[in-house]
Amino acid sequence: MTSKYDALAAYLSKIPGDSIQMTFDEIESVVGELPQTARTYRAWWSNNVNFTHARNGWLAAGWKTARVGMDGRRLTFIRVSDPGVPTNPGIAPATRSPRFSTTSQDPWQEIADQAGGYDNLVEILRAVKRYVDGEIVETELGRVIRKYWGKGA
Repeated sequence: MTSKYDALAAYLSKIPGDSIQMTFDEIESVVGELPQTARTYRAWWSNNVNFTHARNGWLAAGWKTARVGMDGRRLTFIRVSDPGVPTNPGIAPATRSPRFSTTSQDPWQEIADQAGGYDNLVEILRAVKRYVDGEIVETELGRVIRKYWGKGA
């Protein structure tokens, strides 16, 4: 059985480069009319393989969605370096930022301490990534932050 989102996969497969910005209208010119939920809910654009439109559309072509702008009705598709394998940018331990105290303490340790430990910080960062990727909405991000920030490890 074919999906109308197969057309989006075919379209994205022909795109050179690692990213492309598209408006919802431009996407509709490829697949036909989008459902109202695509115009209403950011989560519709998440990179969830359980969503047929994502699985048959951008994910099938080796792309993921990012920077979904519901107000501007636009988003960015980013080519996935290894389709099917979740990306995890991690935190470079040698990274330093002048915005933190100039004490000898590692700035990442300082942040982890404020978060209640590295495990809490990791959970918060995972939620931020899911939010940026369009998998969760602001209210869910806030719930995760409130759950983990400042709670003892």
